[in-house]
Amino acid sequence: MHIVSSDNLDSVCIDIGNFVDCNIPLPPSKIDGNWTSLPIKEKGSRLVAVGMCPDKDKYRYIFSIASYAGGQGSPYERDEVPGALFSCFMREEAADGLAGASEDLRKIGCVIVASDAYRPLSVQDFLFNQYVDGFIAGGYSREVAENAALVHIRAPGDNAPHTYGSTVDLTIAWLSPEVWKKLDKIDQKLQEINGDLSKEDEILALEFCRQEIVRTESVPLDTGHKYDRVTHDEHGHDMVNAYYYERKRERQGWLSPADTIKLINRRFIAFVLMKAGFALYPDEQGQFNLFDKPWAQATGAAQALFGPVKMSDANIKHEKRLRDFDKKFHIFDKQPPGMKKLLWRIAKRADFQKPHVPDTRDDINSGVSAFFSCMFG
Repeated sequence: MHIVSSDNLDSVCIDIGNFVDCNIPLPPSKIDGNWTSLPIKEKGSRLVAVGMCPDKDKYRYIFSIASYAGGQGSPYERDEVPGALFSCFMREEAADGLAGASEDLRKIGCVIVASDAYRPLSVQDFLFNQYVDGFIAGGYSREVAENAALVHIRAPGDNAPHTYGSTVDLTIAWLSPEVWKKLDKIDQKLQEINGDLSKEDEILALEFCRQEIVRTESVPLDTGHKYDRVTHDEHGHDMVNAYYYERKRERQGWLSPADTIKLINRRFIAFVLMKAGFALYPDEQGQFNLFDKPWAQATGAAQALFGPVKMSDANIKHEKRLRDFDKKFHIFDKQPPGMKKLLWRIAKRADFQKPHVPDTRDDINSGVSAFFSCMFG
């Protein structure tokens, strides 16, 4: 069986073999608003880092985007969202499940790209109030606006699954053979210098390059939905709902070729994650839950195994590591100084030769030339 990434000229046809059967409709969801009343018996497992500088090697092919930290790919400005993380943390069981799925996906040239996982309470509070303020600006009263916001995001507290650390927003993307070669070369370089404390800057720059290559050069599967955007069709139907194209097909009796691609891609992503043990969250395309309240309702479990969790000292140290690197080189800035331009150039070449350093030094740190000479020379 094949899936097609999109209906545009840059589309890719991916042979998925017998990976999953996308001819089967998504099964009806058992998740509804009543999951909030389920009890929690906390299992106590830790938050681990995936994506950049992962805690385990098997998490290396779970890529991530700092969706709220104001970096590249983020709709927010730097420091706009209080407590937003550069790191991507999730419960260990969730990371293990994604790692197993990513290992299978690599066989067909695909990777998992997580746009959101664990959120500190401050981030959840900001996002919820942003939705509320948007509805108020549209003429709603605060009470009505808060109820309307709850359709799309949970209020901070025991019923906000992203604060549990096992809810993940993600997509699947295809990488060309050329991109895989770039990643292999970076991984080879990382293996050579890994553990050398004197090369901390080089290690972090390479880790950042890996994420940027996937963010800028991958081909995400088109699901008809952009992350963190509330959209409705001309008839008022919620396109964010995971079942949108399933229901559109039922209403019309048919789908256009473009919509059929989006339907198949949604099914593919959902079946891959369900196979890994996650529950599909019906109200939001690309959101999957594990061992939390929505998962418990979906599976018929009497209780959730995860509740709200706080970052450990190890998590805080990991985040500080990335922030210290950013403070030194401004890597995560949305409008970066010359360092990011150089990183992009190296990421796109990926041959680890000493890059050309432009003559203009207005926005380039004084140590950049020496840094790259040491790293890639």
